Amino acid sequence: MCNFKSLVLLEKDVCILLDTDSHSEILRKFNIPDKKEVPDFVKIEIIPPTQRIEEIFNDSGEYLFPLEEWKYVVDQDILPPWYVEEIDRPRAFEAVKNFFDTYKEELIYYNFKVGDLVTAKLKAKDFYSITNDKMTLARVLYRDFDIMKFDRMEIEVLEHSTQPHSQNEKYVVNPKYFKLVKRA
Repeated sequence: MCNFKSLVLLEKDVCILLDTDSHSEILRKFNIPDKKEVPDFVKIEIIPPTQRIEEIFNDSGEYLFPLEEWKYVVDQDILPPWYVEEIDRPRAFEAVKNFFDTYKEELIYYNFKVGDLVTAKLKAKDFYSITNDKMTLARVLYRDFDIMKFDRMEIEVLEHSTQPHSQNEKYVVNPKYFKLVKRA
């Protein structure tokens, strides 16, 4: 099983995704073949001291553990000839730091807590008919903080500009389509 935060090192590049820590998915999404006896890539995991996202970042997106305290794991036995840990380890950590700097807002928003008030992002309209951009306020009822399962939360609609009858209805949604209005 792949851990947070997984990435794939190439000789001249680093592949990392927001929505998955599966090395197989990263390889697939970047069209990297995995058929050679000696791979052209290295599967890496940079693992924080905890797998609970609310214990990795505070509400401002600051690290609660310095990246230097995170564990570096090479997740394969056969390595390409270009791989040198002394060179590629810092490159992997730099990629994770850049990833967090780029996606800090999304990662904080994945850190919704029970009782938080949220609203839908504009792109929610492409996925939801009720909990879309016309839903102006909802309360988080349930949230699974396990990083490997951070794609679901239950919300209760509190305000909706076009469908007021949906008030108090409950829905399971993907947190990436919502943003924080107010902490509980």
